Amino acid sequence: GCLVFYPDGWFEALQMPCVQLKAGPQIGETTKKWEVFDDDENAFALPRGFAPHASPVTVVADWVVEGGGLAFTGAGISKESGVPTFRDGDGLWQRYDAMEVSSIGGLAGEPAKVWAFEREFNDILARCKGPNPGHVALAEMEAAGCVDLLVTQNVDGFHQAAGSKEVLELHGSEVHAICLNKPCGHRIEMKTIFETSETLDPAADGSIWSPLAKGWGVRWPERPEDTPLQRSVREQLAVLQRPPKKKRKRAAAAGGSTADAKPQGATVGGSSGSKSPAASSDTASDADSSDGSSSSGSSASQSSEEARKKISKACAARPLSKEEEERGPPECRVPLCPRCRTGILKPDGIYFGETLERKILERSVRQSEKSRVVLMVGTSGTVDPAARLPLIAKKKNGAKIVEVNIKDTRLSKVADIRLRGQSASVLPRVQRLVAAHPRLAELQAQRAEKVRRAANTASSP
Repeated sequence: GCLVFYPDGWFEALQMPCVQLKAGPQIGETTKKWEVFDDDENAFALPRGFAPHASPVTVVADWVVEGGGLAFTGAGISKESGVPTFRDGDGLWQRYDAMEVSSIGGLAGEPAKVWAFEREFNDILARCKGPNPGHVALAEMEAAGCVDLLVTQNVDGFHQAAGSKEVLELHGSEVHAICLNKPCGHRIEMKTIFETSETLDPAADGSIWSPLAKGWGVRWPERPEDTPLQRSVREQLAVLQRPPKKKRKRAAAAGGSTADAKPQGATVGGSSGSKSPAASSDTASDADSSDGSSSSGSSASQSSEEARKKISKACAARPLSKEEEERGPPECRVPLCPRCRTGILKPDGIYFGETLERKILERSVRQSEKSRVVLMVGTSGTVDPAARLPLIAKKKNGAKIVEVNIKDTRLSKVADIRLRGQSASVLPRVQRLVAAHPRLAELQAQRAEKVRRAANTASSP
């Protein structure tokens, strides 16, 4: 094997893994550091063949500058900002029971425990670096008109903070909470909740936290001393536990999907930078067929039935132990909506047992079907139906698939080019080549003219 060096500074292993010795030793170190580069087969996948002017990163920039780009991001890009994962060796699910603190049953059964977890989750996010250069590069490529939509499995809000405008959060947002009082539905930032003192008089303006009381969740039997507010909160939580109605297969294929497992995490428990749930449901089998593959009716039916059982389990509150029955409910507070004052707040991420937002999933699929290039960034590709989006793009529109990751993934085999490395270093290189591309201004003008003509057509009688 050998290392191939391109004029633009990119290099890669060819045919066999190669070892690169890094400069060193550094201060305090006794040995030099080294790094292994695996053959990613890019040299034989380049459109114009193995040529000095056509490094993988240059080819990717050529594709991106044409426009029609879809960015699909996962845990890896947030992990580079310091957001811990849920499932890795040091992930949050090693310290917490996911079904207690991140499921519908857990929230309904004991909301105070879930909110204690959410406080730690947001403390971790606050200590992170925030958006890294990879987030910023994606936002700048969107501003240049090269990336039309960003679909993320992360829940940390870093893409929006970096400047991305067109962002779809498949697994919701852990930096916001929503009111469960249906007539209200107010949405509030998490930092506002945790910046508000729990000891503030509940009747005071700006108060969020409830009075100190016992038995806020449905795990505990109702008591004569329960207040009307507690009974109202119990009913709101009980509504969450009711499983979604069974949908016709056609409707499910359009976009409804249910989360029954959490994949990689976010800071306190998701894909490396966000709580991301693995989706598997009535629509999982339909999503499989969306990219051109097929599954038998019997296997799809069996999969749907298994998913429904998992959903029911995730929605059920854990029964009380004998010790808990003897001890009784703990005294605690829960956050209430500052607008209606009667609705309990729920983190706006997708929990085990919840369905993915139909409109968001539908738009993701529509965009995939018309995308010319897909940037898969920091995702393992193990969570369906999200992982099906690049496959849909390739099947429906012949899109070029670019993987940016530090390791092999489930989707590596479908990638046209693989840019191995951290997104915080790889994506800025792509963005700089796009910004300096000789055809960028011409292509931007063409896209602007196309938009103008479409607007004139729509406004004409």
